[in-house]
Amino acid sequence: MNITRPPLGSVILGLVTALAMNLALFSIVADAWAQDEGRNKPRKRLGFVAPQLAMEEDGTLLMLWARQVGDGHELSIAYRPAHGEFSDPFSVTSGSGSVKIIEFDEFRPSITTGPKGAINVVWTDTKNNMMLATGSDHGRKFNSPVQLNGGGQAARGFPAVAMLDKTVYAVWIDSRHAPANQEEPAHLYMASVNRGQVVEENITAELTPSVCGCCRPALVATRSGELEVYFRNTDKDGYRDMFKMTRGVDGAWSKPVRLGPARWKIEGCPAAGPVVTAGGVVWRDMATGDALLVASRDPAIDLEQVGKSDDAHFFSHSPRRVHSREKMPVVYAPGSPNGRAYGLRGGRWQVVMENVPEWCTDMAWLEGQVLMVGDIATELKLEARPVNW
Repeated sequence: MNITRPPLGSVILGLVTALAMNLALFSIVADAWAQDEGRNKPRKRLGFVAPQLAMEEDGTLLMLWARQVGDGHELSIAYRPAHGEFSDPFSVTSGSGSVKIIEFDEFRPSITTGPKGAINVVWTDTKNNMMLATGSDHGRKFNSPVQLNGGGQAARGFPAVAMLDKTVYAVWIDSRHAPANQEEPAHLYMASVNRGQVVEENITAELTPSVCGCCRPALVATRSGELEVYFRNTDKDGYRDMFKMTRGVDGAWSKPVRLGPARWKIEGCPAAGPVVTAGGVVWRDMATGDALLVASRDPAIDLEQVGKSDDAHFFSHSPRRVHSREKMPVVYAPGSPNGRAYGLRGGRWQVVMENVPEWCTDMAWLEGQVLMVGDIATELKLEARPVNW
């Protein structure tokens, strides 16, 4: 079936005012999928769950989402070259319905890109295994998924993924050795995958008694060949603050380093992980009793306040990095009843956009506008806004 679609660039650039809409491309494609399922079956609209974005170095925009299949979900992806149009969707998980999706943003699948259209997606399956699919040609082709947890069943999830040279690294929270039905003590497990060979290790077992059980970590591959992992740690004094560990080019991990002073002494898990931007590491924090967005640009320096909740905006979820080819230091802070976007300019964090709709799950900056994606009752929502910043 040949499906004609308008370029997303023309759709976005033609918007002068904010517009919430269902993207016609995906409505058409969903109908096509329904037809392909069987001509004698009734047509139905297939859903979009937790859509998220990624940006390749050449400006290609990726959209990853889940849709329900049986008791589980499957993952699909579409790509859009810079100033081009979205492709048809491609299946990441071959329609198996084995992906585990829960209504908790920190648990979402993780996606990273590499050179020449390489894509890597990590998720938790319905049997609580950590799975990786490696793709090429911007998602047109995916290899069969590989299981990352070889030493035992993964008990938590919350993955992060990065690519360094030709090796894919994934890190996740795992409480496989905790008492039954307990999320802690938990540790960070990491798997490296090269040419199909999987090596798994517990990278925090000898460094901390436990990490926080549901604060999603962040994983970064540096240009110098190091890996950096950011996570919420626990210590013997009851503090749950953000820490950083670095794996040098020799493969050895540093001891965890706290970002800023000891701040948050809490008996429960705050469920607030970090996001890494060009302007530093940003996360949601309530150590002072106020809901704050804080940032660390240097572990030895006190934290900076990015934003603060008020009557018109409460930080409801952990922040997201706003995807941009220029690697702009902009973060989206989901909020209730509305979210905000903050950017770092001239050494100071400032509001870039007010009144981001609560349904927005991810955001990209492209062609002079901000593109927001999300879903309402599994129906894709998309809005573009011009931003002068």
